[in-house]
Amino acid sequence: MSLSLHTLTASKRRSKKRVGRGNASGRGTYSSRGLKGQRSRSGGSRGIMRRSLKAFYVKTPKVKGFSGKEEGQLTLNLRDIDRFFPKHTTIRLKDYYDAGLLSSSIRRVKLLAQGELSRPVQLFVHAASQSAQKAVEKAGGRVTLIVEKPARAGSKGGEKKFNKSS
Repeated sequence: MSLSLHTLTASKRRSKKRVGRGNASGRGTYSSRGLKGQRSRSGGSRGIMRRSLKAFYVKTPKVKGFSGKEEGQLTLNLRDIDRFFPKHTTIRLKDYYDAGLLSSSIRRVKLLAQGELSRPVQLFVHAASQSAQKAVEKAGGRVTLIVEKPARAGSKGGEKKFNKSS
């Protein structure tokens, strides 16, 4: 018999064995749950995860990502300078905020060398790649790195002073 559309028949499906339908069904009385214990009761399998909740949390995938406490950094390319600052000759941090590039969570600016610079510009940034610095100097501009002052020790007032008399 060859296989074609008019010779196809539906596959025989075996029905699922129903539990708790009397002893004559083969799965009566305890319905394959055993005699006693938490798992033999109704709803008994739901509370089992609560016993080892830490192991459950370790197993679950962490899909939301990680948010660090350090501030973010804006990466700015040479082509972006021509696009966002067409009339500026000196670009400071305030200009980055005015252009809408910096927000309160991003406080650092790094200059990268993608694209070309068409005019001389003086840039104030926190970090810059060497190739970006060379490209700005080649165009007749200058890159000035902003150095942030480290926090002074004891500026938050949380330190206790050592008393010699005690």
